Amino acid sequence: MISQVANYLNVHGLKVKMIHQGRGPRCELAELVWIDENQSRELEKIIPQMMEELGCKSVISENLPETENLLLEISAEQESPLDFETLSAGEVFKKTHALLPVCFGTDVSGIPQVFDLYQMRHLLLLGTSGCGKTSALKALILSLVLKKNIDEIKFILFNADGEFDIYNQQSYLLAPVLNTPEQVHETLAWLCEETERRRLLFQKSGSRHIRDYHNHVGQLPYIIVVLDEFLSLMQQESMIKNYMSLLLQKGGACGIFLVLSTSDNDYEKISFLQRSDFLSVLVFQSQPTEFSKIFLKSKNPLFLFSQGDAWLNICQSSLKRIHTCRVSTEYIKQVLTPYGKEIFPLPANKYSEKAIPTKTSSVWDNFLKWWKQ
Repeated sequence: MISQVANYLNVHGLKVKMIHQGRGPRCELAELVWIDENQSRELEKIIPQMMEELGCKSVISENLPETENLLLEISAEQESPLDFETLSAGEVFKKTHALLPVCFGTDVSGIPQVFDLYQMRHLLLLGTSGCGKTSALKALILSLVLKKNIDEIKFILFNADGEFDIYNQQSYLLAPVLNTPEQVHETLAWLCEETERRRLLFQKSGSRHIRDYHNHVGQLPYIIVVLDEFLSLMQQESMIKNYMSLLLQKGGACGIFLVLSTSDNDYEKISFLQRSDFLSVLVFQSQPTEFSKIFLKSKNPLFLFSQGDAWLNICQSSLKRIHTCRVSTEYIKQVLTPYGKEIFPLPANKYSEKAIPTKTSSVWDNFLKWWKQ
């Protein structure tokens, strides 16, 4: 198909020469150089007609930075499946130096993309039902299980549909998989208390953050909190929003990270998340364009419709397109088999003032004001 497009352009007077071509999981790519003059504006006008005549689902053009070359992305006639097992066995994932490596899939050319959750801090997944959010969450969990031992990382998981039950009773869990909003409420309150405990521990040891503590004092496990469809939790337990706000601002430095997902397109309900400077966003293509622009900070509508399942915006500083992968239940079972263990609930307190540490900092005082409302 990519050769047909190049021929089509030449026949219609847009003289180009192909200098490189390749193929990703869901698109073909070609780097073209203009033979006479740059005719990018004419190309944009002819693309709709070209798509119709050649039967292309989509054609995206992009001028490569620092050159006058043109990059074309053309939807492949047949998509190649992506599975997490293959990507995790590849050299890119094996040799990564990321502190908390996470692989969601590949870029448009098929190269596996490994990101560092430590740099992303907290992560929000946005997309309608069935777009692949849960598979992305499973890929995140398995990435960390494959790279970190049970003393280095612990998970807290919630999924109302039971998708995470397969992870229950595993050594990597800090508590059994949460099933109710009440359990999430109690657990987030405990995590706020743990954040304060760690802050005081760092202060006592002269550490500024968890990596500093690891380098000079000793091991503290990272805690990854995965809350699928978290908006439904907020609607049933009003304090959950306050707990999350505190963890978004203070938890990352203490090694406590939130991974949130929702299929709700009501921006007002999650607008409070934009106030966090430590929030990365994975937006799936199923989201409405205007809604996506808010979180992707992109003003280019063509970019939002280009080949790819999702876009990752890392703390509002780095935008990456991703073809997300699928995770099989069989592979999850295979990875988790050695780690079976009975896991007990966290201490269930009502978080009266007697349960609050006697020595507190200003962050905890602010939390108490929220708690008393």
